[in-house]
Amino acid sequence: FLTDELVAVSIGINSKGAFLDMDFAEDSSTDADFNFVLTRSGGLVEVQGSAENGPLTWDNFDQLKSYALKGANDIFEFFDMNPYRISLSAHTAHAMFHHQEFFD
Repeated sequence: FLTDELVAVSIGINSKGAFLDMDFAEDSSTDADFNFVLTRSGGLVEVQGSAENGPLTWDNFDQLKSYALKGANDIFEFFDMNPYRISLSAHTAHAMFHHQEFFD
């Protein structure tokens, strides 16, 4: 039973580094792709992922975890600064995170 807000983020990693909230081209070229579900207070609800081209190192996983925490914090901060947008439809919320004009 959850008493905290949740956020889900997707992170991939390849030879160029880690990527948060990848587009299709980035996702298609990752060596590993992980999804993290985190609470506002920093708790971990779920991790799901796989290494596509070979095993990951623990250092790689730590990098993925760092990006997940950063992405989650950024999303929570965005909604803290823009609380009226929480009630928008899922379609509008998706557009907010994928179009720069919402951040200008």
